[in-house]
Amino acid sequence: GFTGTPPEVSIYSSILLATGIHRLENGVYRFGTPKAGGPLGQVWREITDFFVECELKRHTIADLFATLQRAPYGLKAGVIPVLFCAAAMAHDTEIAFYENGAFLPEITVDAFERLVKSPDSFELRRYRIEGLRRDVYIQLAHLFGQPTPARGESLLSVVKPLFRFLRKLPTYCQTTTRLSARTIKVRTVLLHAKEPDHLLFRELPEACGMEPFDTVEIGRASCRERV
Repeated sequence: GFTGTPPEVSIYSSILLATGIHRLENGVYRFGTPKAGGPLGQVWREITDFFVECELKRHTIADLFATLQRAPYGLKAGVIPVLFCAAAMAHDTEIAFYENGAFLPEITVDAFERLVKSPDSFELRRYRIEGLRRDVYIQLAHLFGQPTPARGESLLSVVKPLFRFLRKLPTYCQTTTRLSARTIKVRTVLLHAKEPDHLLFRELPEACGMEPFDTVEIGRASCRERV
């Protein structure tokens, strides 16, 4: 989509294209790990290691930016957001963003511009699902018309489409009280969700009059019946 030779062409060509971070795979351009032996391999590992550290606890993105500016990396402030954005796109279904403590279903262009200006206002958390929660997750994926998720996919690949659907509803549907009590409860928890896992496994089931899906194992058939 570039035309001419503006500065962003040089930035893209040197940081993303030449390193293989942005590449053509099966006819589609994707973000991914840099070429083996390239100059940014260790930087990319530092970023993805940071994602792993966010598995159980949120961490501010400013911490990662500060790490990348220090030795042994010494990256300039202007380069860091480009690499971070590429890594975030590559792990889109695994990580969730929070701005001033509020969950962001999607990291829009406007949100990312705010992140660049104030990374200390943004936190990140990585999600992984196992056991019973994975069974619930698979059933929800089927409910939304998605194929059985592969191992390693995150609950965010179900939560994000759910939020996209909600935002596409007309304003009237998002505010009217001429709905069933259960529908209003579901809409309310979606509009005020703060944690994707709490939303999917506790708040939505409770809004539907069901027991939350905790860590207690139950049979797969029972799981399908509840979903």
